[in-house]
Amino acid sequence: MAAVGTEKFIYRILDTVGDGSGTTDMAVDGSTTPVVFMVKPADGETFKFKRLNLVACATSFDRADRYGDLTLATGFEIYTGNSLGVTKDFTAQLKITAWPMWGLLAGSDIPTSAGVGFDSFSVRWTFDKGSGEDIELVGSQGDYFAIKVNDNVAALIYQYVMLQGKQ
Repeated sequence: MAAVGTEKFIYRILDTVGDGSGTTDMAVDGSTTPVVFMVKPADGETFKFKRLNLVACATSFDRADRYGDLTLATGFEIYTGNSLGVTKDFTAQLKITAWPMWGLLAGSDIPTSAGVGFDSFSVRWTFDKGSGEDIELVGSQGDYFAIKVNDNVAALIYQYVMLQGKQ
């Protein structure tokens, strides 16, 4: 974290606990039991996130109807919530089941091929460009930002998501 005046810039990778102590690689099997990755501020903390960055690597991102080389039945769910439940569901109408679908929410890049069986794909989602506002999470209210993995994506080489903002 870097400080400017009284604000701190924060960079948080989503993990399975929400506080930075859990698993961060989203290449997991969520088909039987969905796996939730989140950022959740502690009591007394407030995060204002401006951007989400995602990077994924697979043996191939050459088919627009797949996620890497995988066919996803259910897809990724993206939402905010608090101790009472989901407050905003970004994927209520359409889950992310193929890599081009990220383009509905964010700026997504054309996959890059290393030419040796490893392709990468990245996403940059600036929240206020889509919704007009940043995502504010208040720890004392139990707020969190989450991505739920509902399919078996363990064959991905990796996938990580980072939120960037201020505290």
